[in-house]
This record gives sequence, structure tokens and C-alpha cells, in this order.
Amino acid sequence: VDSSKKEPRWNFWKYLVNPEGQVVKFWRPEEPIDVIRPDIAALVRQLIIKKKEDL
Repeated sequence: VDSSKKEPRWNFWKYLVNPEGQVVKFWRPEEPIDVIRPDIAALVRQLIIKKKEDL
């Protein structure tokens, strides 16, 4: 960034994977984190609830 004065352009997709390794959802490289964050939070919530039920 310092030498080119440009932000790097990421060229990879983002994947949300569950504990079993299955892809739950995916996003294009251009998707902002604000769009992704609620899906991640929802999966984490589900995992916490499931863990509490298993205790």
C-alpha cells in the first residue's frame, strides 16, 4: 500500500464453514464485511446454544 498508494484487490471468495467442515454460505470477493458479519454471528450463536444444550 505504501509504495503503490492503492489498496490490494483481493481475489478470493469467502466461505463460512460449520464444525463438520461443510460450507454453510459463501460470498464474492467484493462483499463487504458488514454483509457477512450477521451470518457469522448467527452460526456462532447456534453453536453456543447447541453446546449449552449438550451440557
